[in-house]
Amino acid sequence: MKALAVLLALATTAHAGALVPPRLYAAMFEKGHRWTFDVTTKVQMSDGSRSKDTSVLTCEVAEVRMYAKAVASKITCDRELDSNYAFVPSGLWVATAKGLARLPDVDLPDAIGDSTPVIAAAPHKHAKRTKDDEGGYYVEKVFAKGKQWCAAFDALHVGAGDPGMHTLCFTPGVGLAWGELDYRGGDPRDVVYTARD
Repeated sequence: MKALAVLLALATTAHAGALVPPRLYAAMFEKGHRWTFDVTTKVQMSDGSRSKDTSVLTCEVAEVRMYAKAVASKITCDRELDSNYAFVPSGLWVATAKGLARLPDVDLPDAIGDSTPVIAAAPHKHAKRTKDDEGGYYVEKVFAKGKQWCAAFDALHVGAGDPGMHTLCFTPGVGLAWGELDYRGGDPRDVVYTARD
């Protein structure tokens, strides 16, 4: 019995200094947390006609791993929503003291390197315009929308490559609550997903 108490004390100590994500996106690091998203997809066909489709997407936090100064999760969905990984809910996410970021890996890594947050742990409104090497530019924006904080990457005016824009919005207690992809490349489409209450 005494040995068990010692082990429990050690376990508590090991997690005492663990990073706790802010409520804005903490749900994304709770194993087993599930979302049901309503999805609307609008596609512009090569002949100029347009199609609209509605569907449902279900996602879940499948894995969570603690690190010395971070926590990471793997979110899986019941189908692939889009090939644009920066926009979809599924994939690897990491919370650090700086904020919430995406990881390009397929599986949770052994160590967490430095990564640029999608949204800061304590977000504030701002916009940053950056020129690209081809004479165009892209804009990174963070803005508030009601209780939500949103991050947008606007590449509609890039000098080369396919123009597009994606936006992710986070709600306290929900985490990722809304996303939109406005893609104007080879297969123009607008995809929006909204978490149900």
